[in-house]
Parts: sequence; structure tokens; C-alpha cells
Amino acid sequence: MMPSNIVIRPKTVPANFITLTGYEMITGAMVGVMRHVQSITRGHKDGEFGGSWEEKRERNEKDTHWGADIEGALAEMAAGKFLKQYWSGSVGTFKDPDVGELQVRSTVYVEGHFIIREADSSEQFYVFVRGEAPTYEIVGWIQGKNAKLDKFFRPDKKDGDAWWVPADFITPF
Repeated sequence: MMPSNIVIRPKTVPANFITLTGYEMITGAMVGVMRHVQSITRGHKDGEFGGSWEEKRERNEKDTHWGADIEGALAEMAAGKFLKQYWSGSVGTFKDPDVGELQVRSTVYVEGHFIIREADSSEQFYVFVRGEAPTYEIVGWIQGKNAKLDKFFRPDKKDGDAWWVPADFITPF
């Protein structure tokens, strides 16, 4: 029995940080795996990371970024948990909103940028999430047209041109 004079306090976590449970991580990871397998079997380009799976095999690149799909799904789950909105964990619905009417974009980099590309909707609202399992920072939101400003544009022949928006320009919740 624990002595009565010992007080156990929960770890304090900033309000915009979400920690997923073990069961939530298992569910989200399985969605990420299913998305990755579907991309491979359908021959989709791995646009963010430089070419198709076959092109990577020809270049003898071993890393096909399973982790990116898993972490992306977990970040969507964290955003849904933070916003108290249902996350369906859908597979094969690339351009559909991820949580409610919102798209979720994420990075594992602590100082990472929100990235948006030409093909992404300018009218859509996006939630920006940073972190990796089990804890995610829900940075805030931005509308596509406010992210696609000249000052954020970066040309990139390998991964494709994109706008890289610093977190300071994202509206916090």
C-alpha cells in the first residue's frame, strides 16, 4: 500500500499536444500499413520521396517510407482526438478530408514546416501536426490559398515544387 503522504501528479502536457494510447497507435499504424500496401499494389508514385516503387528498386533504394504512411495516419488520428472529431482511418481516399472537413498535414520534424503542393486545394482548410508516436503537437490550421504565397515557394526537381510554410504563419487553435 502506498503511503498516504505521497501525491502522484500527472505529467503536464501543453494543451495542444495529444498523446495516443497503445491501442490507438495499433489502429493508426494498421491504417498506415494498409495505405502503403495499396500504394505499392496500385503503382502510385511516392511523390514526396522521389519516384515510383519500381524506380526506387532500380536505384537500389531500400527505404520505401513505410514510416511516413504510419506516422501520417497517426497524426490524423491525433488531430481527430484533439478536435473531438471522428477519424475514419479511410484507405484510398487521397483527396477527401481526413478529419471532419479538414485535411491533415504532418511532419516528424520538431521544427518542420507545413508543406502544400500545386495539386492541393487552395480552398481547403488544413490542420498542421508535428511529432511522432505517441505524442503529437497540433500546431494549428491554415487555408490552402494562404499557404500558397510566393515567399513560401520552393522549387524542387526531385520531390516536386511546393510551398513550405513555417509554423509561425499557422493559426493556432
